Amino acid sequence: MKKREIKKTKGNKLYLILGVLLLVALLLNIYLVNFKNKEVKEPAIQDITEEEILKVLAVDDYDKVQVNVTLNGLFLTSRCKSIIMGIEDFQAYSINQGINKKVDFRPTVHDLIEDILQTFNMKVFMVKISNMEDGTYYSNLILKQGGKILNLDAKPSDAIAVAVREDAPVYVKKSLLEEFGVKIC
Repeated sequence: MKKREIKKTKGNKLYLILGVLLLVALLLNIYLVNFKNKEVKEPAIQDITEEEILKVLAVDDYDKVQVNVTLNGLFLTSRCKSIIMGIEDFQAYSINQGINKKVDFRPTVHDLIEDILQTFNMKVFMVKISNMEDGTYYSNLILKQGGKILNLDAKPSDAIAVAVREDAPVYVKKSLLEEFGVKIC
């Protein structure tokens, strides 16, 4: 086998392993939310008050952004400001596929997540990018199933790759747009 073919095989195995781990984590979260023993409390999935739910869903301090992706990065644009995030080729490809509603002959990890969400009747409610620390943006992927809300910590590129498949809105904290956004008009 040539070096290039070996590298490609190793890369495909890595994506497969990462996909399986992501799938296991998502299924574990779903199981814990729906079937957990009521005596055992896990911090990430405790019952929360209506006030806490409203806080998770609040977008008063956020701007809804338009998502665009190029080989150079991920562009989140609102009004005359755009945040540009560096992302890996795979994330750029997957976000682009989601925006264009295309699925390859084999699904990506994000397509797989979308299929799982549909199977469990879950919808992507929104993505909120809320913080930036040490050059890293932080976001939450907020899912809805009936009257239940699941708020997951996620890399912005992964959360967006899932959200664009359902046309779910993406929000960025206004202060991040002001501080890190590039003026485009």
